[in-house]
Amino acid sequence: MDLYTYYACDAGNCCRNFEKIIELGTCPSQNGIYVFSNKFKIEMTNCTLNVATHNWPPLSVVSKDKKENKTLGIEQLLIEMGTAHLNLNLNYSVVHDTEVFGFILPNRSMTGVLKSIEENNAQLAFGSFILSANRASGLDYVWSHLVHRDYLTIFVPPTTLVEKWKSVYLGFHIHIWILVMIVFVIYSVLTASVSNRNEEDRVFCCRDPSIILYLWGFMVLNTSSVMQRRIKFRWILFGIIWFSFLMNGFYQSSLTSLITKRDTKQVIDSIKQLEESNLKPCISRVTRIHMKLTNLTIINDDEPQPNECDKTQKAFYTVESRSDYYTVSTFSKYKVILESFNETIPRIHTVKERYGPLIYGFFIYRGFPLTQKLHLYMLRLGETGHIDKVIRDVIPEYGETRNFDGSTTSTISLSDLRISFGLLVFGCTEKGNKTGGDPKRVLPSGIDGGTPIGRADVL
Repeated sequence: MDLYTYYACDAGNCCRNFEKIIELGTCPSQNGIYVFSNKFKIEMTNCTLNVATHNWPPLSVVSKDKKENKTLGIEQLLIEMGTAHLNLNLNYSVVHDTEVFGFILPNRSMTGVLKSIEENNAQLAFGSFILSANRASGLDYVWSHLVHRDYLTIFVPPTTLVEKWKSVYLGFHIHIWILVMIVFVIYSVLTASVSNRNEEDRVFCCRDPSIILYLWGFMVLNTSSVMQRRIKFRWILFGIIWFSFLMNGFYQSSLTSLITKRDTKQVIDSIKQLEESNLKPCISRVTRIHMKLTNLTIINDDEPQPNECDKTQKAFYTVESRSDYYTVSTFSKYKVILESFNETIPRIHTVKERYGPLIYGFFIYRGFPLTQKLHLYMLRLGETGHIDKVIRDVIPEYGETRNFDGSTTSTISLSDLRISFGLLVFGCTEKGNKTGGDPKRVLPSGIDGGTPIGRADVL
């Protein structure tokens, strides 16, 4: 039996000419493993691949210069490195300015950017294409460049930021404050009962109730030698010192974090909480198709959504301006759209529980002979850190957060510590009143019959 085949990868054909037919001859082997392996030679040096993509920052960014029809995103930089390694050239022949992706329909036809491959207008497509079984069923793909570096995330309406001055009492939870007050009461009764003051100074059950004020000073690290003179048992004083030191150490650390990174009043942080809420979906058409093809449930999807939710960016604006919708998108896209909100702190709340990590892919026509080489090269780029460098060049804050996340800290002012300063002024005022009045002893009048001279008994 003689065998014949197409020889599309002959020199100068770039694996596109299927007119040349070669004869392989009689099958020389029965196992069929290495039959005619020496008959094929791939010649694609200096060949040009037509590329189809679209504007989807940060992975693909269409150049604003219309004279230069190419992109500047993360995937564009990586694919240029890969094709340069294989001695291939790129021609950005199909570039969409709109939100266009592509899927494979049940009749095996393609839509969006992928349709360019089906119509032979392009051989390669990229631009934030999530690797899915639907796309992989009709195209070859390279997936080793961006693996689990992005997430499909849920975003809920704007959160009310907690005022910074409230961080003064939010440093501890309510049960911690209750325990602190219990300990303070116990120490107050104990120290007032064992004071060195005379029995005649007893008020209610305690010899020295005024020592409670000094004890409160210890609690806020305002120490005084009066405690040392009045307390009989030193172990009580050491216990107060250690308790005050540890409590203030933890409290000040928590206070600094709360003031510089403001907390929110949002309570939705899981998919279960979202199901229990009344929020309705406002999800872009592209994300909806992906979720349906990957069997991800769209929560509370009982009513038709507004038309403005069909586009990703408009869906974010809708959620930001209305309190009855939520949206789903990739976290990297959210970070890009966030720049247009002009807010130091993001108002849209990111739900902590995510749908799962994503894998992005380059999609090539079925049968492309260099797919495996391109896949291995991208894998080596990741192992040597080159992909991380490319991401940092496009997204500077990636080096700090690893997942397109940025800084959410903010500056503080003296007014944010109004409670602390109010307590300080109150304490100074009370101390002045305590040391300036209620004279205990009156000296005799002078010879000239002047006013008696008084002296306060300073504690």
